[in-house]
Amino acid sequence: MKENEKLVKAGEETRKLLKAELECTEKHLSDLEAVRGEKDKYLEKTLEQQGIIVDLQTLIDGLGKVNQVAKDEISRLVAASLQSSALYGQHLAEHDKKIASLETALQAKDATVKSLTTRLRKLEGTIPVAVRIRPGADASHQSVGVPYEATSTGLTLPATGQAPKKEYAFDNVFPPSTTFASIFTTTVQPLLGQALKTPGSPVIFLFYGRTGTGKSHMAAEITHAAVEYLFSTKSVPHIDVSLCEIYKDDAFDLLANRSQLPIPKRSSTNIHLSSLATHKTVTSPSSFSALYSAATTLRTTASTNCNPSSSRSHALLTLSLPDGGSSVTIIDLAGHEQAKQSGVAAGGAAEAETRNINEPVGPQDGDGEPRL
Repeated sequence: MKENEKLVKAGEETRKLLKAELECTEKHLSDLEAVRGEKDKYLEKTLEQQGIIVDLQTLIDGLGKVNQVAKDEISRLVAASLQSSALYGQHLAEHDKKIASLETALQAKDATVKSLTTRLRKLEGTIPVAVRIRPGADASHQSVGVPYEATSTGLTLPATGQAPKKEYAFDNVFPPSTTFASIFTTTVQPLLGQALKTPGSPVIFLFYGRTGTGKSHMAAEITHAAVEYLFSTKSVPHIDVSLCEIYKDDAFDLLANRSQLPIPKRSSTNIHLSSLATHKTVTSPSSFSALYSAATTLRTTASTNCNPSSSRSHALLTLSLPDGGSSVTIIDLAGHEQAKQSGVAAGGAAEAETRNINEPVGPQDGDGEPRL
């Protein structure tokens, strides 16, 4: 069976399992609601009996020593109410056990649903998104001026002024205290393993965010660590490397002294920069570092109010594994910025850079869609 047929079949099976788990979860929720409703009824009856007991006891105390027959009858009613109250108490305890059992089952189902959803997203090619929160300047590690609440898979920005509360969901959220090793082993290493295990499969890492958030620094760290990991597996004797930058509407080859690549302004087909660029072979992490360090000095940068060394271009590094193997592409996008915040002069070259940074990348087709 072909690989894509296996993926389709796995996707169909996962959807069936997910549907069954969701239906089971709905039943558990319905059962839980019903049990809680029954518990509320028994609780109401218990409180009612307790009220009756108090009223009868008050009546007995008021009769004093006279009318013993009435007192005996009332005492019998009190005993009956106590018995009913005890029975209702047993029902309440049983319903508490049922509720606890259903809540435990729901937690298990929730974990299963999340696992199946993650599996399905991977099979369908959904792009996993991880967020690293850059440490602030103070000891609290909070990014200065940006209050937030973070979980392992979400970010919440509290309401401020007229801005409403905003919640965002991600595959991973790494707080400022997270080590680089943890980020790498969680998000990067599994995909590199996939590239090694499945020849011909492309793996892409895309770094995106506002200017000054440390994207280029993190991209460089990931790049060096990825190359070290690939060589450490012993199955990669050498790697072919290409490195380009897209500056405004043009592309340049950083391994060929920043020579311009022949990119058409309009194209009806996709354009693969790696196929146009220079490729150089490295045989070790050290030889890659020397090549990469020299090439990245050619990348276009400038000083702005937001970042003293702001990347003004998008960088695309492609690592091609040998013997028709997979490719690993690391894309460091220039940081999204606003001209007023960056302090660039209106009408100048820097403003044109900002405008291009914030627009779709590369030449477009007849519908205005990027073709890179």
